[in-house]
Amino acid sequence: MVEDQVPETVAEPEATKRGTKRRYAGRTAKWLAGILAAIVLLITAAAVVLNTPVGERYLADRIAARTLPNGLNIRIGRIEGDLYGRARLYDVVLSDPTGPFMTIPEAELDWNPGAWLRNTLDIDEFAARRATLTRLPEFLPSEEDGPILPGFDIAIDRLAIERLTLAEGIAGDRAETLDLVAEMQLRDRRLKVDTRGALQSGDRFAALIDAAPDSDRFDLGLTYVAPEGGAIARIVGAQAPYTARIAGDGSWSRWDGSLLVRRGEDRFAAFRITNRSGRFGLLGQAEPGPALDGLLADMLRGTVSLRAEATIEDRRIEGDYVISAPAFAARAEGLVDLAENRVGDVVVSARLRDPGLFGGLRLEDATLDATVDGPLRDLAVDHTLEIGEVTSGGTRITDLRQEGMARYDGARWTFPLDARL
Repeated sequence: MVEDQVPETVAEPEATKRGTKRRYAGRTAKWLAGILAAIVLLITAAAVVLNTPVGERYLADRIAARTLPNGLNIRIGRIEGDLYGRARLYDVVLSDPTGPFMTIPEAELDWNPGAWLRNTLDIDEFAARRATLTRLPEFLPSEEDGPILPGFDIAIDRLAIERLTLAEGIAGDRAETLDLVAEMQLRDRRLKVDTRGALQSGDRFAALIDAAPDSDRFDLGLTYVAPEGGAIARIVGAQAPYTARIAGDGSWSRWDGSLLVRRGEDRFAAFRITNRSGRFGLLGQAEPGPALDGLLADMLRGTVSLRAEATIEDRRIEGDYVISAPAFAARAEGLVDLAENRVGDVVVSARLRDPGLFGGLRLEDATLDATVDGPLRDLAVDHTLEIGEVTSGGTRITDLRQEGMARYDGARWTFPLDARL
């Protein structure tokens, strides 16, 4: 049975005020990833074209005329300095297919063009000052099922973002200022990203990933401190400080770590994280219900146990996921292809444990089996819903079964008229 597949672990989570914490982790990851990805793409595109003996104005025009396959376009107002060493860029504008999303009034680039002879983009320093991120970029999906890593090595000894303004809505209900310093290495089949930063409101973080499968190297670490009154506290509506920490030890073939989230001095959630030669695992418990509202809070009340195992390769995530809560239990297994923005035959099964979850509508012995397939903006859900007994007021229906093909376009669900009961 589904509920028997989640081993119990010991955790002592503490409830927070009601808010929207569930959405924050995804948004935080998105804007951090968006910032780093945009900067790296800027460096790559600019540095590749910089390796040519042409004038600065012609060079800037050539860069602006090119749009990368994912829809990124870079415009540079003026270039000064040594094109083969340290250069200064002015009035840089980054755009996606819908328009500009980031402006950089001034940036410095110090690089080694001779490294291209070794198929390496070698950056000693890239510093962007007083930049503004007006929104998160939305790039075009990849048309080819290629690897996530580029066909050349990247070495950035120092990537600095000084006073980056995050527009309202990116990191909360008001604009924030971010300072960030990072080191990035992608060479000899090794990926290393070491970054630390802080927001004006007081949130600060440090993160590390160092992975080299061929030399059996792997390390992962994270520290995030969210003070009361900071960005996370405002988004969540929390009246207490939060800290999150990932730590562990081992190698690519066997790495064991943990994720611990605290509210003040009390534990809020605890998970064990593992890596077995690229097969990643997550196991533990949390109590997210008090941080949510409405039906979702009722579904996730009490102690929620999670188990996930997934292999990540070439932007394809193949995994098996189980969630067990007092109100329901569910399991999903299948492929999520981030390169093509689609899912491939993800099999989902769920069982309702609390017949009174939906208030006046009581559902006994309710189960759902479904297969989800297709692009993320046009999902096809072939499903079967079975309910032993439905009670609403004085009405009682037994042995209810509904099956058919539902669709989700990214905003709303549609159900066919020929769905069978």
